[in-house]
Amino acid sequence: MKLNQIIATLLLAFLTAMGYAQEVECQQTGVASFYADKFVGRKTASGERFSQKKMTCAHRTLPFGTKLRVTNTTNGKSIIVTVNDRGPYIKGRVLDLSLCAAQELDFVRAGKTEVMIETVIDEEPETETLEVPNLVVSNSVHPIYNVDAPTAAVQDEGFTIKLGDYNNQVLASDVAARAKNELGRSIMMQMVSGESDTSYLVFVGLFYRREEAHDYLDKIETYYPDAQVAQLTAMD
Repeated sequence: MKLNQIIATLLLAFLTAMGYAQEVECQQTGVASFYADKFVGRKTASGERFSQKKMTCAHRTLPFGTKLRVTNTTNGKSIIVTVNDRGPYIKGRVLDLSLCAAQELDFVRAGKTEVMIETVIDEEPETETLEVPNLVVSNSVHPIYNVDAPTAAVQDEGFTIKLGDYNNQVLASDVAARAKNELGRSIMMQMVSGESDTSYLVFVGLFYRREEAHDYLDKIETYYPDAQVAQLTAMD
């Protein structure tokens, strides 16, 4: 290893050990695996308790709290996870993922897969004031505000998960921000104006089949007990 690479590695390790969550740009490829259930409840290197239901991962050097976009190069599926542990220490492997993250990338049966990882630099989403009529009919919704989701996917008919219905926009925005951070999936917010009040609905995920939406609901309902499957309809 060249001298400058050694110095950079030692410096990064020092900053990490001191608890500095510096934004480090990184792009890396390698093999990802996932945690065994025996680690559930144990403390990770960051001090957090490990959970198979959180979108987290272990990386050898990146600071705790770093968000990574992980893409399964065999099927193109992509998620966002947060570094909260150290490892893996098997040659050629770059990440250990939680079970729910591995399920999202669809490699649980294989046990491991080739991935590309990139750091995600948090940016405040641009927002705008929207005057929207009541677009909710029964259990169908028109998505009107979307974060990190392809436009084409939003316009197609499909399914999503409604996390909750709130009468306070600030509360709804807080729930949306928390869900985006914890779940790493597309987030949608909808304002519904009634005769006497206004509601703000928060949705997560885009699914082409109802069964996929219900499978995802099973993974998150412990943390979002009011969540339910809703159907998307294309906007006119």
